Amino acid sequence: MVAMAASVREIRERYQDMKIFIGGAPVTHELCKRIGADGYFANPTDFTRHLRSLVSRP
Repeated sequence: MVAMAASVREIRERYQDMKIFIGGAPVTHELCKRIGADGYFANPTDFTRHLRSLVSRP
């Protein structure tokens, strides 16, 4: 998880306006908050549903 935290930091430095979402089996909502990601999804299907809901909004 150290590499994930480093990745989030690097992305934040280069792309301040980009939203960062993490997820997967070994990841938790607490880890998301601790490393500074914007959101957490347990699996790719939930993330895809979330993205589709954003795109389909009027």
